[in-house]
Amino acid sequence: MKKILVTAILFISFSAFSQVSLAPTKTKRISSVNNAHIEEVEKKRYDFFFKNMNATEHEFVKFSFRAGNTTDFNDIYNIIINGFETAVTDDVIKIKSNEEIIGMKYVNQNGIRVVQFLKYKDDGVASSRMFTIEEINELFKK
Repeated sequence: MKKILVTAILFISFSAFSQVSLAPTKTKRISSVNNAHIEEVEKKRYDFFFKNMNATEHEFVKFSFRAGNTTDFNDIYNIIINGFETAVTDDVIKIKSNEEIIGMKYVNQNGIRVVQFLKYKDDGVASSRMFTIEEINELFKK
């Protein structure tokens, strides 16, 4: 009887101290275009997600930039848009965003200028599908 009582007390005390709860995160999806989307996370940052075309499972990869300051949002948009006109074909423009290195590779596909996003990771490079200028405008709501 004592063993059962001690075991019950120990079980109750362990379960009382091991309660884990999740803190709610306020995430708002701003836009979505074929295999990519942008989310605002707690008005602190934007997360840009794209499907990694190099991976067999095509998992989503993200890079982040600050929110609450529309300058970062607009600066990244302007860098991407300016690349459509100024980037040399097959050249990669690299930017650093929150300690992440992101590349943008501009090419011509069937006479249409497109951009591909590259995220440099420890185990290789994740790459997106090609996006047109219209799709970038739609992603950034411009």
